Amino acid sequence: GNKEVLSISMVETRESVNNIQEILENKSLDMIYVGPYDLSISHGFKPDKVFVEKKMLNIYKQVLKIAKKFGKKTAIHCSGPDSGRFFLKMGFDMVTISTDLNLLKKVIDVELKKMK
Repeated sequence: GNKEVLSISMVETRESVNNIQEILENKSLDMIYVGPYDLSISHGFKPDKVFVEKKMLNIYKQVLKIAKKFGKKTAIHCSGPDSGRFFLKMGFDMVTISTDLNLLKKVIDVELKKMK
């Protein structure tokens, strides 16, 4: 079963960034998934700065570089297709471009407009 289960660790706190090397040394770990909103808050930034604050962008690059050194796949949560493309170009292996609730709300809004 372990060959078919993907082991992913969330990186969303200052502590996880400070310990990223030790986290990535875990041979059972397949991927890290960066939660940029919580991560930016733990570094003292408001969530609206998550993708523009230079310090945060440097942290994402640092985490990405170390993960690649260990041969681990990397993912990051994004706010939409623009930030998704940006982080794929940066070198992340996977991006999520929304949450299930946000996507559901968009579809419901479109359908409700059709009913009017």
